[in-house]
Order: sequence, then structure tokens, then C-alpha cells
Amino acid sequence: MTNPIVVPPGLAAGEIQFYDRITPPLQASPYPYSLTAQQQILGLAEGPVTPYDLAQSFVVSGPRFTIDPSTIHAVFPPSNQLGHYDFVLPNIVFKDFALPWMRNIVADGPDDPNGPPWIGLLTVYEAEMPAAPGKPANPNALLTFPTTIDAGALANPPSGIVGPVLKDVQSTDTTPVSVIDVDGTFFNGIAPKGTELPYLAHARAVNTDGKVLLGMNDDGCFSVVVGNRMPQAGPGATPVRNTVILVSLEGHLDHLPGGSLAVTSGTIRLAVLGMWSFLSAPARGSFVELMQDVCDRGGVRLLRLGAPTDSNADPMAAEALAIGYVPLGNDLRVGETTTSLYRGPCSAAPTVRDTAYGPYYFSDTAVFYDLDYGVFNDAYATAWQIGRLLALSDAAFVQAIADWRRAYAAKNRSKANHATLVAPTTQALAARGTVVSPAADLSSAMRLFFAEEFGAVAAGLPTVTPRSERVAAAHPVAGATVPADIDEDPLVALRARLRGLAG
Repeated sequence: MTNPIVVPPGLAAGEIQFYDRITPPLQASPYPYSLTAQQQILGLAEGPVTPYDLAQSFVVSGPRFTIDPSTIHAVFPPSNQLGHYDFVLPNIVFKDFALPWMRNIVADGPDDPNGPPWIGLLTVYEAEMPAAPGKPANPNALLTFPTTIDAGALANPPSGIVGPVLKDVQSTDTTPVSVIDVDGTFFNGIAPKGTELPYLAHARAVNTDGKVLLGMNDDGCFSVVVGNRMPQAGPGATPVRNTVILVSLEGHLDHLPGGSLAVTSGTIRLAVLGMWSFLSAPARGSFVELMQDVCDRGGVRLLRLGAPTDSNADPMAAEALAIGYVPLGNDLRVGETTTSLYRGPCSAAPTVRDTAYGPYYFSDTAVFYDLDYGVFNDAYATAWQIGRLLALSDAAFVQAIADWRRAYAAKNRSKANHATLVAPTTQALAARGTVVSPAADLSSAMRLFFAEEFGAVAAGLPTVTPRSERVAAAHPVAGATVPADIDEDPLVALRARLRGLAG
């Protein structure tokens, strides 16, 4: 018995965890497993007794000749869709975490926890498929359309057809199975090798929070099977249909390319578990051609709209498209709608830096207007706005610019104070002969002035004595009669009398 499946704890949003394989505790097999138990009784006076033994046989069942369609989460390329798929490997995603490893690819072999997956994908091009019903036959077809036969006919095919090695399936087994017969040489050319199968399947755990609308509110555990053949894109302008067939490889390990019984001629029969088709758009060029577009031809044609085909097209429009601009609808603030030009920062077109413009204090100052054609160019204004948003999304940058603004404001305040207070004061002191350091501030300049200048004239200034001191000096004896002609404070006189009575 293998280790149990361990589902990882909850992943954070945006996280994904990959697994080479997920082996179930017990693989599905037509051969029964046996569970045994034994009980021994010891310590009896009459001696040991025969142990009690019990054995129970059971069979672990699982998908074999069919797969529940609800188990399939997604396929790529999408079924019946058109796109540039000639550089992607077809794949299918299952909701069952361990489906590709649920069975042993060697049907009559023992439980193999490290064996390759038992299912695989075959990619077939349009010219290799048989003609659809109602259309002229394709003499170059290399396989048949899926047909339903008995499981006995799958495991025991007629002479000249290689079937899977399924010793547990009798010739009288009437279980319905969908099968295809494939040319042996063709199969040997497109099927994966047995050593490649482990790399064509994996499991993954993803965070599915917020994806309830997609039906992904489960545990986020999936298994993926990938094909080994690139789809075909037509050499002309017509899309090409590609068909992907999910087949069972159970009993076919030795029949795969490189196997001890590799099928290089005749016909091989495969059980079909599912299939879908899609349209591959005309190829955009080989890798060499794409690199030449980037290196030799400037890459302009990769990231721009096509040039106008009308010979009478406006020259300005033709030039704008040639250098990567696209016309976009633009809603103005005044409520009007117009068409403006835009070119993104990744447009493969040469530009010349021009420092005659700017600085731009807000995005609208970077909007250019062509007076001759009456068209706005919003490329630089958009770039300005994108740059600001990217900068403000960086916490370290925001903190740095806030510190810079505070330091800049403090510097400006100090400069303003110096210009309005310190400079005129130092100039006035200098006129009186007092030398003040240029670096001195206003308070130090004033202290210097009072220390050096005010002390010399202090003796000639009149002295002001508070009333309380004048009254105390005029009446040194407590309780004495206060003449009426003395300007005294009544409260001070009353306090003096009270002190005299208390004494």
C-alpha cells in the first residue's frame, strides 16, 4: 500500500503548488486486493490455541474504458475555437487529483506507485483524419473515426490489429468501448515514448478563492495531461482543424515508440476516452522569420496594425499606422467624442528623444494636437499617467518623495525667513558698525545687537519703578499713618496695616 494522498493546507491568493504525480493509496485494478487479520490468544492454562485468521478480498474500481465528462475541468486549446495555437501543446485538466495515475499502465502487473500515467493525448492533423460523414472519403486517412465495440473485441482483435494486453478481459466481455484503429507507422511517429509519459502529466493545487462563478469553489486540486505534438497551422490563409484524442494506454506500454514491441507497421487499436477539435489560424511565421522581423526589419510589423490597402488612403493615417499608432475613441471632458491617436510603450518603432517639450506637471500638458488634421495624440499623456500610477504604487518611492517634499518645504521656509527678516536686520546692524556672520540667524543677530549696542546707552535711559516698590520704600514702618497726598495703592496700605496689627 502506498502513502496516502496529502492535500496541502490552504494556499494564499495567487499561489500554486505543483506535484510530479499523485499516487492513490490503492490503484484501481481488475485483480482483487486481500485484507487479512489475525487474533492470537495467549496466557491460557491449557496452552496456546490456534490463531483466529480472517481474509477479505476486495476490488478497487476506477475509470477504465470511459471517463465521466464532469471530471473534465477544461481543455486547451478550447473546443471549436480559432486561434494561433501552432506553438502550444494541447492539454486537458481534470478535477480528479490522481486520475492519470489511478491505474497501472501494465494491466496485469502489480500495484506500481511509481509507474507512468495510463492515459495520453494524440494530436491529429486535418489531412490525417478520415472524412466526416457525408463528405468524400479521404484516401490518405491514417486512422478511423471512433466506433463502439465490445471490450472483448478490444482485448482480442482480429489478425493484423494490435490490441492492448488485457488478460483479465475475456473475449465474451460485452462492456461497450469506443475505439479507433490507427496506422502503426503513424502511431509510432506521433505517440509519446514510455519514458516521456511521466513528463506529460502532473498535478497542481491552486487557490480558487473568488472563482465561484467559474465553478471552482472546491479544494483547488487538479491533474493535467499534456500532449507531445504541436498543432498544425495552415501554410495559406485558411485555418486548419486539429483533433486531440484522449486515449487509454493501459496494456500498450510495450507498444509505444521505443518499446520492446513497438508497433511500426500494421494497425493498433486504442480505447478512446474523449476527443475535441479546434481551428489553428495561419502561422505567423517560423521562429527564424519572427527573429528576422525583430532584428532585421525593426520589428515594426509585429506590433502594429496593417497599412491601409486603399491607394487613396490619407497620408497622415498611413504614416501613423506605419510607425505603430492606432486610432482609438476618445471622450472629451466637454462631452464630445473624437478619435485620437495612441501608441504604447512597447511599439516596435524607433523614436527620437526631444527635450524641447516639458516639463509636464500633469498629463493634459502632454496632449499634442495636430492643427492640420485636427487629431489629438494621447500617447505621451497616457505614458505620463501610467508612470505616475506605477510610481505611486511603490511604497518605498512614495515614502522617499514625501520626505523630499517635506525637506524641500522646510528649505523654502528657511529661505523665505532669511530673505524677509535676517537679511534686512543684518544689513541694518552692519550700517551701525556691528558685524554679523552671514550664516547667523535672526535670533543670534538680535542677541549680538543687544549685547554690544544696548548696554552702552542703558545708563542714560529713564528708570521705571513699579508702584508696589515705590509704596514700600515710602512707608518703611508698618502701621504708620499714610498721608493723603501720597499716591498709594489702597490694597498695599491695607496689607501693611494688617501686618502691623498681627505683629
